Amino acid sequence: MEDRLINWRHRTLDFLVEDLGVSAAEYAILLAILVLGSVGIIKSIGSSFRGIYLAIADQIPDASGST
Repeated sequence: MEDRLINWRHRTLDFLVEDLGVSAAEYAILLAILVLGSVGIIKSIGSSFRGIYLAIADQIPDASGST
């Protein structure tokens, strides 16, 4: 029984070590694509919201009482 567990453990570790390099590279590429896409989307949305915010801010009267 102990030999089976040791054998299973070695096979599992061999599989993880063999596949780990490829998976890490794939995840790194996927992460880079997601980050770049997110930055682009946030920048475009940010510009739109800035314009909307400034348009609304121009319509609000000054709180200091002076006109």
